Amino acid sequence: MSVGEGCERKALRGCEDLLALFEFAYAECSFRELYCRQALADEALRFPDRSGFRLNGVYNVACDTEGQSIQADFFFRHSPGQKLER
Repeated sequence: MSVGEGCERKALRGCEDLLALFEFAYAECSFRELYCRQALADEALRFPDRSGFRLNGVYNVACDTEGQSIQADFFFRHSPGQKLER
């Protein structure tokens, strides 16, 4: 699923009941606010945990000119102990 900037939180909450059907999730998250009321990485990292997902990898880290991380792609996998409902 691809959603527009600023809609990520609403999209995840809207499909929360369906997340158990997925084995993987991949999300681009920002470490600092790039637009108004944006969900930041720390919030995005808590959401999958409540849905039975665990962080499995971090990719494509973008940094500013001072070397500070701005955003990255996060790969989540459904926890082995959580039964996937299909």
